[in-house]
Amino acid sequence: MPSLARWIGLSLLALSTSLPAQADKNVREIVIHSGWGGLGTPQALTVTILGTPDGFQRDGKPVKPALVQALVSAAEAPPISKPDPANLGITKSWLQSHLALVEDQMPGKMQDATARQKAFFESTFTDPEKISGIVPSLFTYTSFDDYPYAEVKIKFSDGSQLTLTSHSYYELMLPWTIDGSNSQETYNADISRAISALLPPKSTNRERLSDAEFGFHLAEAVMNSIDKQWKEIGAEDRADDSIAKLRSRYTISASDINLITAQSLACHGVVTAHTKQTSTSLCIGPTFRRTWRLRAFSFQRPAESRESMSFSKLDHDMRTSRSLSHG
Repeated sequence: MPSLARWIGLSLLALSTSLPAQADKNVREIVIHSGWGGLGTPQALTVTILGTPDGFQRDGKPVKPALVQALVSAAEAPPISKPDPANLGITKSWLQSHLALVEDQMPGKMQDATARQKAFFESTFTDPEKISGIVPSLFTYTSFDDYPYAEVKIKFSDGSQLTLTSHSYYELMLPWTIDGSNSQETYNADISRAISALLPPKSTNRERLSDAEFGFHLAEAVMNSIDKQWKEIGAEDRADDSIAKLRSRYTISASDINLITAQSLACHGVVTAHTKQTSTSLCIGPTFRRTWRLRAFSFQRPAESRESMSFSKLDHDMRTSRSLSHG
C-alpha cells in the first residue's frame, strides 16, 4: 500500500511538472508571405502577427485570439489525403442555399435554357452524392499564367515552428504542405480559411483562400459534367419531332441547339445532330427548311469494303423533316 501511494504521488508530481511546458507553447509569431505571378503584374505581400502581453497584433491593431487558434488547430489536425466535400463545407443545405446565386452567375447558360434543362442542372447541383463525384475535377485541371504561392510560419514560444506552403491554383489553394516535426500534405480547407481570416482586406490571395467563389466554380464543374445531356435535352425540347425522325434511321451520338449561330442566320435555333458518320444542322423557324453540313468528313467502311460512306440520305432526311417552330 505505501508503494502504491508513493507511485500515485510520483505520477501527480510528474503530471504537475509537465503542465507548464505544455502551457508555455504559445504562439509567439505568425509570418504570412502571399504572392502571385503570371500574365500580369507580380504581387507580393508579407503580414506579421505578433503575440504580445496584451494579445495578438497585426500592424499595431488587435487580432482575435480565436483566429490564431483556428489556424493552429487546422495546421495540427490529422492530414486529409484528398478533397473532402464535408471539409469543403458542401452539404445539402449549402448546395440549396447557393443554387439561386450560381444560376444568376451563369446568365449565358440559364437565360436561354429550357425548363427541363434548368431542372436537370438544379437536381444535379443539389445532390451531394453527385457532387462528390464532381468535386475531384476542381483539383485535377491544368492552368497557365496563374502562379499563386503562400508560405505561413507559425513560431511557438518553446522554439518549435510549423511551416505551411502552397503553390496551388486549385480551390482554396489546396493542398498544403506542412513542415514541422515531419512533413505531410493535406487538403484541409480549414487551413486556407484560417489564413484568409488573418489577412487584411484586399490582400494578395485573400479571396482565393476563402470560399467566396467556390460555389460558382463548383457550378461550372457541374455544367461541364452534364454538358452532353444538357445539350441533348435542349435539342429535344426545341426539335423533338425532327430528332425523333432521325433516330428512327440513325444512331445519334449527340445533339445540340446553337442559338448564337441561329441569330446570325436569322433562325430561332440550330439543331446540330452528330451521328457516327457526320454532323448536320437544321435551321429552326416558322417556315425554314434550310439545311447545311457543319463538317462534311469522308469516312470509310471497314478495311474489307473500302467503299466511301454516303451522307446523301442523311442530308435528305434533314431537308425533308417538317419545318419547326421555336420551342
